Amino acid sequence: MSILFIAILVLLLLAFFFIFIQPLVPLLLLKLKFGDKAIIMFYPIFGFVGIFMRSIKTNQDVMKSINDALRNNPKAKIILSNFLNKPCIMFAGTEYLKQSYQDHDDFEKLDPFMLPSFMQKGLAMSEGENWKRQRKFLAPAFTFEKLKSRLLMMNQVVEDIAEKDDKTNLNDFMSRITGDIVLGEGFKLEGKDAQIALTDLTGEISLIMMDNLYAFIKSLLFGVKTWSILPTKQEKDVVRRVENVRVKLNELILKRIEQLKESPVKDQDKMVFLDLYVTEYLKQQTQKEQSIDIEEILHQFITLFFAGTDTTATACGTCLYYLAKYPEIQSEILEEFLIYIWEQISIIKTHTNQRKQQSQILIFFPIVINLIIISLQSNYTIQTFTLQNCKMPNFKIIINLMSILFIAILVLLLLAFFFIFIQPLVPLLLLKLKFGDKAIIMFYPIFGFVGIFMRSIKTNQDVMKSINDALRNNPKAKIILSNFLNKPCIMFAGTEYLKQSYQDHDDFEKLDPFMLPSFMQKGLAMSEGENWKRQRKFLAPAFTFEKLKSRLLMMNQVVEDIAEKDDKTNLNDFMSRITGDIVLGEGFKLEGKDAQIALTDLTGEISLIMMDNLYAFIKSLLFGVKTWSILPTKQEKDVVRRVENVRVKLNELILKRIEQLKESPVKDQDKMVFLDLYVTEYLKQQTQKEQSIDIEEILHQFITLFFAGTDTTATACGTCLYYLAKYPEIQSEILEEVREVIGDADVNEENLNKLTKVNALIQEVLRLRNPAFVTLFRTVKRDKQVQDIKLKKGWALVQMHNANSILDQHYDNATEFNYKRWLNKGNVVKNDDGYIHIPFTAGPRNCIGQHMALMESKIIIALIVRKYKILLNPAVQQIRFGIKFLQCVEPDNCLLFEKRI
Repeated sequence: MSILFIAILVLLLLAFFFIFIQPLVPLLLLKLKFGDKAIIMFYPIFGFVGIFMRSIKTNQDVMKSINDALRNNPKAKIILSNFLNKPCIMFAGTEYLKQSYQDHDDFEKLDPFMLPSFMQKGLAMSEGENWKRQRKFLAPAFTFEKLKSRLLMMNQVVEDIAEKDDKTNLNDFMSRITGDIVLGEGFKLEGKDAQIALTDLTGEISLIMMDNLYAFIKSLLFGVKTWSILPTKQEKDVVRRVENVRVKLNELILKRIEQLKESPVKDQDKMVFLDLYVTEYLKQQTQKEQSIDIEEILHQFITLFFAGTDTTATACGTCLYYLAKYPEIQSEILEEFLIYIWEQISIIKTHTNQRKQQSQILIFFPIVINLIIISLQSNYTIQTFTLQNCKMPNFKIIINLMSILFIAILVLLLLAFFFIFIQPLVPLLLLKLKFGDKAIIMFYPIFGFVGIFMRSIKTNQDVMKSINDALRNNPKAKIILSNFLNKPCIMFAGTEYLKQSYQDHDDFEKLDPFMLPSFMQKGLAMSEGENWKRQRKFLAPAFTFEKLKSRLLMMNQVVEDIAEKDDKTNLNDFMSRITGDIVLGEGFKLEGKDAQIALTDLTGEISLIMMDNLYAFIKSLLFGVKTWSILPTKQEKDVVRRVENVRVKLNELILKRIEQLKESPVKDQDKMVFLDLYVTEYLKQQTQKEQSIDIEEILHQFITLFFAGTDTTATACGTCLYYLAKYPEIQSEILEEVREVIGDADVNEENLNKLTKVNALIQEVLRLRNPAFVTLFRTVKRDKQVQDIKLKKGWALVQMHNANSILDQHYDNATEFNYKRWLNKGNVVKNDDGYIHIPFTAGPRNCIGQHMALMESKIIIALIVRKYKILLNPAVQQIRFGIKFLQCVEPDNCLLFEKRI
């Protein structure tokens, strides 16, 4: 997929993670802990505010959803919700409310308007020492003794405005009354009374935050800067009106300062709250101890309006609604008016002393309305707490409440998305941004780079075509960025990366291709460190040309014998019988088959299970070598059974050979098969009592030598025979050389290197169709710098030693099968740095058996071509290059062998 698509996908998945998983996990844990004491009300993106907004839309009642939830679960003490990607805990239980009110310094209020120039410095939003100073200053004005002196003024304001107002707008009517009581006689803002203009403005800001997705997301991302970042026309208008409010209030404050300088108000009982602040401001100016500035007075004015006018007006309006709804209550209130007043004044005084953290406005209602509201004190307090927690952007809900089960499943799915997509993709995208054209992204969910190979087989009938095409389309590329489930996988193609990674092999650990610790983990291919060095040192002498040439006669005999006896209907079996007998000696039986065939079938089936079975593949990634024992399928159980049969049979063979060599040691090492080499060394160490080799290692080495020395050579030879069948003219040229060089004789030391065309054929096959198309997969042991790329611990590494073989910058007509290129006396490889054509890899861990593999291949091809005409099977409609762990030509019946006369 394109980088743009991947980038968008990463952003979407990151959004899913932060919106769902981050808030949900702690909420679910709390739910599990508290049980019935907690109610989950989770809303993606919109959070707890969505509860209120949806309740309005569905119930015409902002609190109904929460109230119903609490009534349905009376044990509940907390509601577990969210605010975008943060958990939000809503306290309902009194014990929680009590402590949270007392420990208010541990909580910071969020500006409900996201306007730092509006009321941030007022009493409601101030924190710490500023809040203490402001509260200490304002508190005396709210004592009952101070307030009762204002009763006459309150009555007058109510009577006067009630007489003059048209009372067609309940909110405006109440706001005019409470505004004049709290702030003094109103001034005009944009042609309206200040109280009305401020009410409209704060209401519009709230609606923008609640009903506008764009504004809501901006407020979450940018906080108090939200209004200045890419504002809409409506937002610009709000900012303009806020600035008008500030300018008008600033003028009013400055004007009042001048007035009070000339004519101070001596009777504090007659002061409105603006006068209190201005008087204190002037006093501090005189004393040169300025803690109050004009900006604070401005913010305090808006705060007192919002907290002391708007809230009181709304509460009074609600009371009037209930009086209208229930006329009998209205009659009772009117009848008991005078007695009720003095009783409630006493209650207010007591209530104020007991609830110091409670909003001051409850004792500041116009007396007539206050007598009614006080009876609703309990409900009002709950609503005040809830709304206090809502002082942040509000938003309407779009998703129904999910059940805990559904949420848990969703969390698991999103976690899977995070680990499968985001975790590997982010570092890959960063590397792509860093390296540009030097890197190609080939991301494949879950299966990773293995999925690239398998998909290429299905779509192109060629395991390597997708990668080869990508490299040819971008010849500057040095690395391919892929994945291995949730880990980044770096696939090296550039020779500078290959060279260093081969040399620094100790920094990388091979992954067991079969995930079977009892199969070949202790063999040369999988061993690490000192064990590997010991094994390599022991085996290396057996693979020198001087040692191998003594086996030429045996190789000729094996090829002639098996070619005569085999029915040659299965190319892979035919080749495996030959190479198996050459490497491991005359075969034994496994489950009614020659050992070579049984082992080839087994390793091929394991590879297909691992690569093409999602269940098995994920298990192998999650559980490693334990994968076969965890919830195995019938097919997996059968594989484990067959592996155990191989182990039992090999163990018997090894023990039998130990006894045979104890009695009759092989004195001529040149006649030893590799099993004999190991058994002889095992017996020698037993005698010397310095045992570094055990029977388990011999068993693993047997399988390793089969896999590395039998299966790979057999596959390469099979591919060579396929190309001879595909190109009869090449077959004729090879046959001509064989007849000319060896005639009817065997391949021997003298004529082996004269088979130049046979060698050229093998080199071309290894260039284009190397069975070992990549090295065994590796993981990075520790953070490692390879050239200009830093590999992180745990990342996967694939070395594509054949990656440069298909590039025109290194070979003429690189994708064309042309064995004759290797017959040229000049440089076959262009721009060669020694790491372009390395079919057996390079560095300390290169293929120990490469000389033997080439020797075997020459003999097998020469003798079979001499004896048989190789033809494509006309019954086979589609030939492909697939995987049986190794890259091989398929199907197995693709060739026919016609005996030459």
